[in-house]
Amino acid sequence: MKYENLLPVDGEVYLFPEMFDQPTSNELFAVLAQTINWKQEPVKIMGREIMQPRLTAWYGDEGMAYSYTGITMHPLPWTAELLKIKKAVEELSGENFNSVLLNQYRDGCDSVGWHRDNEKSLGINPAIGSVS
Repeated sequence: MKYENLLPVDGEVYLFPEMFDQPTSNELFAVLAQTINWKQEPVKIMGREIMQPRLTAWYGDEGMAYSYTGITMHPLPWTAELLKIKKAVEELSGENFNSVLLNQYRDGCDSVGWHRDNEKSLGINPAIGSVS
């Protein structure tokens, strides 16, 4: 499978443009959109509580809680579709992942801001897999 490092000087970000074929991508997207337990959580940013401008869901291994911006998410059990994606990402990356934060951007108003995944619970230099 072809891939490229988008940050060859400053880091490692590998792009795998055809991880899944189009029919598989369409099927996974449709199933996840309908079956994931999406929520819109309040978060604290600069001392203010606001609703996240997107829907999120946290799935993973038992006990893998995740905290950021004043909220703690407890994992729901992996679904068959998420496990399929997890397996593909692990095979390509050589990493093992124990959880996933899903984000659903409903329209052009939903977003995620610039951030660092530097929560202490993630450890030093955590591997972050991202599927879009």
